[in-house]
Amino acid sequence: MNPLDKVLQGQVLQVDESRRLFGQLMAGELTDIQIGGMLMAMKTRGEASSEIAGAAQALRQAATHFPTTEFETADNCGTGGDGSHSINISTAAAVVAASAGLAMVKHGNRSVSSQCGSADVLEALGVNLQCTPQESYRSVCEAGICFLFAPNYHSGIRYAMPARRALGVRTIFNVLGPLVNPAQPTFQLMGVYDPQLGPAMAQVLRQLGCRSALVVHGSGMDELCLDGLNDVWITEDGGVKHEQWHATDFGLTEHPRSSIVGGTPEENTLALKAIFCGTAPPAHREAVAFNAGALLWVANRAPTVKAGIQTALDILSTDRAWQTIRHWAEVSHGTR
Repeated sequence: MNPLDKVLQGQVLQVDESRRLFGQLMAGELTDIQIGGMLMAMKTRGEASSEIAGAAQALRQAATHFPTTEFETADNCGTGGDGSHSINISTAAAVVAASAGLAMVKHGNRSVSSQCGSADVLEALGVNLQCTPQESYRSVCEAGICFLFAPNYHSGIRYAMPARRALGVRTIFNVLGPLVNPAQPTFQLMGVYDPQLGPAMAQVLRQLGCRSALVVHGSGMDELCLDGLNDVWITEDGGVKHEQWHATDFGLTEHPRSSIVGGTPEENTLALKAIFCGTAPPAHREAVAFNAGALLWVANRAPTVKAGIQTALDILSTDRAWQTIRHWAEVSHGTR
């Protein structure tokens, strides 16, 4: 039985079957009706981790090639869709991690569920989103960070857009973004909008070959939060371990959710500039440090999460992160 028929009959696909089916989709070999049918069939019974892993492999294989790095890299990308409309915490955390010496290959897009996505704010900060893979590779080598703008790497996704628009509901594509970084990073911190996705996403990252990963959900947010319990899934050699963290466990202060609400790209850009220059309010600084510190820990750049947070706070007490993003912007435009 072919994978499409199997899905439509309510059966779960194995990794290789899902890879073949999504490979057909990315090649434009399926009709809109077939795509809509398979997406809804998976959604109705719940997408299996094997199907998500296979789909991610297909999208990675179909992606525009990114040069292989000879050094370890990391990404910290969330699924979005949490409705929190916060400032761009993960984007700021990536710049801080790069300032600490962790090579960041950030993969992202423009806003979907918020007013300002990672691409929107980085563009406003002067980063060139239209770099070629070779130019982005140069950026991560010279500036310690680059941004892979998803539409430039995953052109085959356009074949799914008519069906996705017609369905108007979340599908497997809403969780694939953080899993299909063309650079295939060594380490990853991934935020999810629904805690029920946590175990599956951690398992998928293991299947995709990520050496060490942290999947997080912060009381309704797709990143670590300061004002409630954080569900955390840590990949290990033997599987996936679940923990619950609170910001105060690591010496941080509990701040209300309202203190990190963002706004337009212009407003978020000003907020991030203040963070990078060491002049941000405590809630902004600590939210970014929490996420950057966890990333440094999972990437073996800090012995503990608390130590990683302290490294991030030290960076955020200066303008070091601002110098990082200025250097990055110049390299991305070929002016340095």
